[in-house]
Amino acid sequence: MPASIKRMNKMSETAYLSADKAELYRTIMRLLYNEKELFNAQLSTTEIFEKVKICDGFSALSTDELKQALTQLTDWGNLVPMQDPRRVSTIEEYKNKQYRYSLTEYSIKIERMTIELENLFSEGNVLSTASLRNLDHYLSDVRRIIENENLIEVNEWWKNLQEEFKRLIQNYSDYLHAFYSVNGEKLIRSVEFILHKDKFVEYLRGFIRVLQRYSGIIEKALIGIEKDVREKLLDKVAASELALPRTSTEALDIRNIADKVKGQWDALYKWFVSDESSPSVCSMAMEYTNEIIKACFKGKSEARAALFNSERIAQNAFRGRSASYVGGYEQN
Repeated sequence: MPASIKRMNKMSETAYLSADKAELYRTIMRLLYNEKELFNAQLSTTEIFEKVKICDGFSALSTDELKQALTQLTDWGNLVPMQDPRRVSTIEEYKNKQYRYSLTEYSIKIERMTIELENLFSEGNVLSTASLRNLDHYLSDVRRIIENENLIEVNEWWKNLQEEFKRLIQNYSDYLHAFYSVNGEKLIRSVEFILHKDKFVEYLRGFIRVLQRYSGIIEKALIGIEKDVREKLLDKVAASELALPRTSTEALDIRNIADKVKGQWDALYKWFVSDESSPSVCSMAMEYTNEIIKACFKGKSEARAALFNSERIAQNAFRGRSASYVGGYEQN
């Protein structure tokens, strides 16, 4: 097992997503998440019960069923119960202790992830060139960052650079999915698409022009960073990662951090810079976009063939080089 990968244990916190009563568990979790976003960090059993009861499918929910669900979510590590601080005045109140519940940090991240998955393709996928411009801006600061002794500022620069790269990959991948998914041919043949085809094609061509311009600038900037400069930069970034305040008491391995930083930099480099064995992902992305444009003007059978060919190009590009970035990035 690679040194950078910790031993993988079972995560009980995700059990509520697929358990027998997942619909009830997920409703409770989403309700608590939404309330937290409104700065209501804790809800009592009664408050949760009243809110769940008005959700579709839970009008017949009993208090005992809700309490069992809350107990199970607590056992899985999703909820933190805190006894209601109000003083009890009767034996009955003492026997029926009231708790207020809040989500654990793990649960908050899991809920955010499920919301992202739910919205992944529901929002309009719009190609944006902003990330290209921002990447160019951040890379122009490399030599200044090397001389910067403020590790917090160094880390902020690195995080911004990585966020823009991640946004570029995700933005383009989402857009491509609309065309090489099973509905790609149907989309191109739709009446709405045909009516706006010319505008769409011009939009894609405009995107390619900007991509060609900035990819060339970024490629030149990356190639122009000498080996010793790159090593100093990555060493400083690794040091900035190590200097970040953390709540965990677990000792950090500088070698693992350095390997991760280098892997993220290499992924950025390979996305824009071709080598002798294979073209850059960026160049393949442009080839793919050209295939989409061709498909817009072809007949039905030809469109199917063009989309199939563009799917092959996209899969080769994004499964190959971008995968190394996404894998490394998600370990943050």
